[in-house]
Amino acid sequence: MNGVITFDPSVPLWMVVSLFVAITILFLWKEWGRKLRFRTLRIVAVFVMMLMLAAILLRPHTNISKTNVIVLLTPGYDAARVDSLVSTTGKLSIFHSPDAKPFKNSRPLISYHELNTLAKDIRFVIGEGLPLHALDLLDKKSFTFLPSQPPQGIVEVSIADSPKLNRQTSLQGMFRNISGTHTIALIGPGGKEDSVIVSKIGVTQFTLSFTPRQTGKQLYSLSVNDSLGNIKEEKVPVTVEEPAPLRVLVILSHPTFETTFLKNFIASKGNEIVLRSQLSRNNFSYEYINHAAIKFSVITRSITDEFDLVIADRQTLQNLSNPESSVLKQSIHNGLGLLSLYDVPPKGKDQNNFFPFQTSAVKGDTTTIISGSKRLILPALPFRVRIEAPLQQLLANNSGLLAGYTLTGKGKIAFQLLQETYRLMLAGDSITYGRLWSPLLERVARTNEQPASVSITSPFPYYEDEPITFRLISSEESPTLLVDSIQMPLEEDVTLDDVWYSKVWPSGPGWHTIQSGSERFKYFVSEPDAWRAWAIENQMKENRLASTGQQIAAEKSREQHRIHPLFFYGIFLFAAGFLWLAPKL
Repeated sequence: MNGVITFDPSVPLWMVVSLFVAITILFLWKEWGRKLRFRTLRIVAVFVMMLMLAAILLRPHTNISKTNVIVLLTPGYDAARVDSLVSTTGKLSIFHSPDAKPFKNSRPLISYHELNTLAKDIRFVIGEGLPLHALDLLDKKSFTFLPSQPPQGIVEVSIADSPKLNRQTSLQGMFRNISGTHTIALIGPGGKEDSVIVSKIGVTQFTLSFTPRQTGKQLYSLSVNDSLGNIKEEKVPVTVEEPAPLRVLVILSHPTFETTFLKNFIASKGNEIVLRSQLSRNNFSYEYINHAAIKFSVITRSITDEFDLVIADRQTLQNLSNPESSVLKQSIHNGLGLLSLYDVPPKGKDQNNFFPFQTSAVKGDTTTIISGSKRLILPALPFRVRIEAPLQQLLANNSGLLAGYTLTGKGKIAFQLLQETYRLMLAGDSITYGRLWSPLLERVARTNEQPASVSITSPFPYYEDEPITFRLISSEESPTLLVDSIQMPLEEDVTLDDVWYSKVWPSGPGWHTIQSGSERFKYFVSEPDAWRAWAIENQMKENRLASTGQQIAAEKSREQHRIHPLFFYGIFLFAAGFLWLAPKL
């Protein structure tokens, strides 16, 4: 609304008033004395002419009080929704983001950096929302987010474990289906790996399996084929690792078919093995594979420190002396892994020491499991482990938990309730046998502590010239972080020790390398038009989190608008012209 008029005189106010009064009186006196027509009009013209001259010198301004309410339009906004908002809310200032199409009389944002000055007045964001890096520019977030219809496509992908060479791995994803039937296929370097059909409307979870055949950086493809024959492919970056050799100590009261085949399987993967079997009270037999010969009758700290994983049967663990039991528990607490092979339900102290799991009895001594695409029926112990935190599940079916582990300090204690799995090896099915045992052995074994750990906190996908945030955990006083061999500045966390952050804008699509000390990490930057449904899904989630969900009253401000001097010049010339023309009429 209009307020009072203020002045910004170009000369002192007293001077303007003095001149106005003096000259106006002089001109009025002269016009009054002239015996001409239109005396009254001539007097008014003199007064108007001098008033306009004074206005030119006083430079008047009008003060306008208004409410700043900005609507920011982003790609995908619904024009009808904007019209409805304008009609119900009243006068609004409408802006559109650099990548959004214009609306009626909307003003463009040349750059997202303009948000710094507009943040306090933005009350509505409509469409797909602001990019994550643009949200960071808003110091004050007081807007309501009105999302558009999310696009159809893959909105999330994750791989269950770090893919290992010749190891079946599962890829899980989420697909938003708006209409029709879609076939999603996973294609690897060697061809099609797996596929699934999605016809349900809405967001559907899918799982695909693949088995890497070579190590290093690999690009798999997720191909989405709809019922009309349209095909959309997205690149899935996969880093395939070769399992690191394990140092395994097997301590048995006596060898069995199960332990013999397990030993041979572990050895076939290039791991180091020392196997000790008890012949009598103080007499043992030893077997060494890829490991130097060592003999011991008592378990000591120097022995356990040599290995990553200990596999022991129930009788061996029960017969440990108190000092040996203490050494083994301390070694597990410091990072050693223990796989307890039980043939009967544990009881008493046995359950508390090396089988710290609660069990429940089941009927029957066989169970059915699904491994990959195969349905297996195998013998199993007549009990199941109850699922309790912090228990980690590795193999389960309708009857309960069959394999898993729990954390004990830095180490782990694991169990496997399946029996006679060697039947798979006798049948020539080493792949299924490996699926049952490899994840258990690798997850339970001691993990090598790295002096530095690097991870990405920004959600995938990553694009060129869009910021990616890295988190570095390092015990060094002045750690370094190299991105593509370029050292990046680090900012230390103000609340957490040994935690550092850095931000980088990738130079282009493809694989990039991060290095801190001996720790190396690979990440992949997608093409600009890749994973758009996923990127928009992430963007909308962040905008919903930033949205206040309610309309906050906009702040009132006053703006000064100077009355243009040409307005006064025009009236001045009109009045002066009348005084010049009046005597001639």
